[in-house]
Amino acid sequence: MRVILLSGPDHCGKTTSLNVLFNRIKETYGVEVLRKDTVDKWEKDFVYKVRYPDGKKLVIATQGDYKHLLIEDYCKKIQDCDILVCACNQKFMRCRKDNPFDRVTDYDPLTTIVLKKKYKPAEAEKKDVFKKANEACVDHLLGLIEIIRKQIK
Repeated sequence: MRVILLSGPDHCGKTTSLNVLFNRIKETYGVEVLRKDTVDKWEKDFVYKVRYPDGKKLVIATQGDYKHLLIEDYCKKIQDCDILVCACNQKFMRCRKDNPFDRVTDYDPLTTIVLKKKYKPAEAEKKDVFKKANEACVDHLLGLIEIIRKQIK
């Protein structure tokens, strides 16, 4: 399993970007949606599992605010996928003990980490920066996923 972590500070749009990523993949690549589970009571965070026409499986997990979920729920329990894309709050990079960024490499030694910037609300409103940043993030993630899909036998 290959892993892509989308990391950034609180409220930078990790979940939004990953929800947009799922919708874009669903609309563009003719994937079969195998699973869509809500993981919080507000129905904001999801775990999506899809299968591409070539049989490769992708899981997208949007919940990134609880570091134990990355390892215990996503990496350990979702072994039957080819690519896992998940959110992971940047604050966990500073953890000296039980750092999920270190532990995730037990599952994929070539884990890719994409860092997302947080924009100030006034800056985002004036320039529509937030929407453009999410779209750029999704484009970047799609490019990474396609490179990895080609590498997987």
